Amino acid sequence: MIQPGGRRELYLDHLHELADDTGAVLTFYHPKGFIAQWRAETHRAFRGRPAHITTPLPFTQSHYLTGLHEFGHVYQADLGGTSNHGVTPEGIYGELMAHVWAFEHSRVLPIPDRDLEQARISLLFDAREIGWTGGSVADFLPAHLQDLYSEAFARLEQLQGNVWTEVDRLEQLQGSKGGDA
Repeated sequence: MIQPGGRRELYLDHLHELADDTGAVLTFYHPKGFIAQWRAETHRAFRGRPAHITTPLPFTQSHYLTGLHEFGHVYQADLGGTSNHGVTPEGIYGELMAHVWAFEHSRVLPIPDRDLEQARISLLFDAREIGWTGGSVADFLPAHLQDLYSEAFARLEQLQGNVWTEVDRLEQLQGSKGGDA
């Protein structure tokens, strides 16, 4: 149960707003265990049926970002993603764009060393499934995706830099308030 007030309610309200905006059916499950916090799926709108998103109840920021990532697939339905049907280069690009969408639309600052790194690691796992063994994932992808992937990854890197700038600014504000006392 999500208690009223605080971050958890903010997470839940935002995900419900996105569901209302897109017409998606939103289903939550109780995340038990370490892997469960990232297990989610999106079934795209098809033949008049709405998109259906299953995601962890947003108890933590990671759960919230997982839900936002799934909405990234709904808002960018033409990009696809990875699925039980297998991983493709186009799907890896779709996953990256869903991560970028989630971080750009989050109502809280992502934690760079955790949230952004988690996104990178999930992309590397997907790439390994189609034969990537090291080096730049962008260089491994087909030519038509290389520049798109590199640009999207640069957006992710820029977001990380922006978050660190904001963290520094907030720490300076906190320090100046403490110094006035």
